[in-house]
Amino acid sequence: MKRTELIDILNTAKLGLTTRDFIPILSHFCFDGETVLAYDDVIAIQLPCDIPIQGAIRGELLLSLLSKSVGDEVHCKQKGKKVSITIDGNEKIELPTLPMEDFLFEFPDTSGLQRIPLTQKFINGFKHCLLSASSDTSSPERMGVTLSFKKKIEMYSTDNVTISRFLVGKDAGELSNIGVMILPVEFCKALVDIASGMEDDPELLIGDDWGWVVVDMGDWGQLYSRLGSASAPMDYTKIINPYIKQVRGKTYADVPEYFPNLVRKALPFLNEESDGTCSIDVKDNELTVSVTTSYGNFSQPVELDSDVDDVSIKVEPALLDRIIDDCASFYILGDCIIFKNRKGFMHLVANKKDASSEEKSEED
Repeated sequence: MKRTELIDILNTAKLGLTTRDFIPILSHFCFDGETVLAYDDVIAIQLPCDIPIQGAIRGELLLSLLSKSVGDEVHCKQKGKKVSITIDGNEKIELPTLPMEDFLFEFPDTSGLQRIPLTQKFINGFKHCLLSASSDTSSPERMGVTLSFKKKIEMYSTDNVTISRFLVGKDAGELSNIGVMILPVEFCKALVDIASGMEDDPELLIGDDWGWVVVDMGDWGQLYSRLGSASAPMDYTKIINPYIKQVRGKTYADVPEYFPNLVRKALPFLNEESDGTCSIDVKDNELTVSVTTSYGNFSQPVELDSDVDDVSIKVEPALLDRIIDDCASFYILGDCIIFKNRKGFMHLVANKKDASSEEKSEED
């Protein structure tokens, strides 16, 4: 096999390697002669890999050695618990293996599941919702991306400061019996990463009360994950709808061309002593971004193109920075900013003025 081809395969498979070494086998690639499998106790990735190895090899070590080599052809020969890897007949590497039986992953039964084509719009939905996805294990209902099949297919996520919603736009149909499922952050990140290089749409395999989710990538392989285990998933519509009602019938303002630049100008002024926020004030259809810290002060206005209510809020510019380039319009309420684009994405950023005032009052 070509060295560069093997590196490409393993770079994709390493998305399933653990970064912790408590259970050594989870940091290994498992080869069976036809495929390579990586599993970190959350997600598993299996890809075609035609090299004659039966067993598991430490993943990062193998990738590092291959990447630092300069030859073209990789040849492998296994003898007992050791594998000899020769590159162009010159470089010779010998590595120990762990037995395949030590590998903890058991493939779930995928027969009789419903299949959903993961179009580019679907993938974009995962990408957008990852902006708000939480990995806080103390709040499993907020972990990852919540996929809802109640009426329309929708995605939601929150980190308790921001909320993202993405409307896929398809009727749930027969999928409505599934209700909602929580997809782990690691799974969504791997899916977005892998699908971005695919020409054909992968398929999402799901089932009612199955406990797993699988992405069938055809000749590319498969991506597996256990579902999130929250006993009561969040009712996002109940949280978001009151804000949407407040702006119903009102005109969203287009995001000013210079607004992202103002947000990024505020970032260097933040430090450990600050509360991490900037002020956004709207008066007479002029929006001003300002920040005051021990590093100095910054304030700059920008004109809005439509009539909006006067309002003053405090938000974290770092939260705005990660989404502002992908939003076309916004509306500022007293307790949040609602951003949206024309592709089904809505993003709410909370006003931190009340929270910081309450903290200060408690200190007093």
